[in-house]
Amino acid sequence: AYKLGLLNSTVQRVWLIPGFYASNWWNSTSTPCTPEELKKAINYVILTDTLNLRQDEKKSIAGYTGLEYEKRLKEYPPSSLYKISSYHPFGYDTAWAVALALNKTLNVLKSDPSRYQNRLLEDFNYNDTEMQKIMLREMFGLHFEGVSGTVKFDKYGDRSGTLTVLQHVNGTRNYVALYDSINEILQMKSRFYWRDNRVPSDGSKNTTVIIPLMVSFPFCMVMVAMSAIGIGISGVFFYANHKYRNSPIMKMSSAKLNVFICIGAMLMYSSIVFYSIYQGIKYSNPSYITVMCELWKWSLPIGFTLGFGAIFSKTFRIYIIYASVQGKPRRRKLLDKSLFQLIGLLVFIDIIILSIWSGIDPLRPEVQIIDSRISADDPDTRIEKRMTTCASPYMIYWILILGTEKAVFLLFGAVVAYGTRNISVKELNDSKLITIVVYNFILIAIVTGALRFALHSMAPTVYFAADSILMWLCITAMLFIIFIPKLKKVNRVTSQDIMKSSGNLQSSIDRSTGNYNRGNSASGSIDSIIDNKSR
Repeated sequence: AYKLGLLNSTVQRVWLIPGFYASNWWNSTSTPCTPEELKKAINYVILTDTLNLRQDEKKSIAGYTGLEYEKRLKEYPPSSLYKISSYHPFGYDTAWAVALALNKTLNVLKSDPSRYQNRLLEDFNYNDTEMQKIMLREMFGLHFEGVSGTVKFDKYGDRSGTLTVLQHVNGTRNYVALYDSINEILQMKSRFYWRDNRVPSDGSKNTTVIIPLMVSFPFCMVMVAMSAIGIGISGVFFYANHKYRNSPIMKMSSAKLNVFICIGAMLMYSSIVFYSIYQGIKYSNPSYITVMCELWKWSLPIGFTLGFGAIFSKTFRIYIIYASVQGKPRRRKLLDKSLFQLIGLLVFIDIIILSIWSGIDPLRPEVQIIDSRISADDPDTRIEKRMTTCASPYMIYWILILGTEKAVFLLFGAVVAYGTRNISVKELNDSKLITIVVYNFILIAIVTGALRFALHSMAPTVYFAADSILMWLCITAMLFIIFIPKLKKVNRVTSQDIMKSSGNLQSSIDRSTGNYNRGNSASGSIDSIIDNKSR
């Protein structure tokens, strides 16, 4: 205990050891500890031992007090002729106990001679189990005053008597108390001494202080406000897309698909709102935790699928046209209706996965103990840092399923963007923009994933700030990357500009199909190019 540091001044521990060891036993050199270390270790320990000789004035069954008995013992024979054992009172009381038990056994035998066949004590032999049981019963039933204290045995034959309570303080044994185990009475004779005058707990005062790890509520409201601004930004782009939907550059950008990008962004911003509200109220209003968690769980993946699904669909259509130009003709047209169906299919897959998850393994509040340790100021107090999170028994598998789906989605988006990187029509070629968007989403996934593993070592507000701000920046960057370049050119790019910049592509289409109509291409609609190709 000394070498393990369990005897420091901060943590108060009381060591209970037997009191029948020889005097100065700590001076032994047969242990890994030195005598000096043992002396320090046993300071303030409590020792318990049997009371060898009673100290009160009560007379024993022999008519002597404990001190009178000891005086007579030392008078005859002379004590110089033999060594007196410290356990001599027990030998004296044992003789009395045997005599009393035999006397009571004899009385039992004489009380019913016919039953016991007129046997007496001298008729006992070791095969006489009946007389043996009588002796044991009478021995266990004894209750008398001896010179060592009250003599009584329990049902197992153990002596129930008086214990002495001592304490080793600075090299001396202090006589502290007597404990009468028969009557369950503790008589204090002096006081205990404690290290640094700090009374240790007997275990009944142990308390646990719970420190809930909370995210700053004002910061949660800041993120709600920022998300509301993000939803407003999405609304502005939605309005601008609708207002300029008939301009050539917005037609080439597939204005109808841009609507899904805006809606997806709104849902992802909403997920941050639900996430922030959940973090802000999970301790003050725990009844709303499950609702917020479920809304957060649904809005984020569906919003991602709508937003990135629309981006992917636009680029995929350009990829189809470009592949036809390169000698891989595909006669089937990919009009907006077909792309809407593709986005709907992707969203439907998300709904199926999320519905099964919510149905058989819904998210519930779960309390995690982040840290648990003994207080440095009070050894009877345990301090636990706890955090309430949304979790379910198989959540890791559902996240893995959704994550794999989104990872495959991002991978296809990157492949399609790479396949359209050389298209010369700037108004059609979003490959660089798509690459940046994909890079942003992958980066955010990696960073936020790493944050999940670092959760226990980060302050809750810091973790929440990094997680939510990165999400907000990623969504906002997607909107600005997709819409700002087009809105800057909406009044500067005409159909003739698009027709001039698309000459190479249109000539290639004309050569591969044998039927090119410059008038249709001049309309600026990507559908007109697809119509030319299919004729």
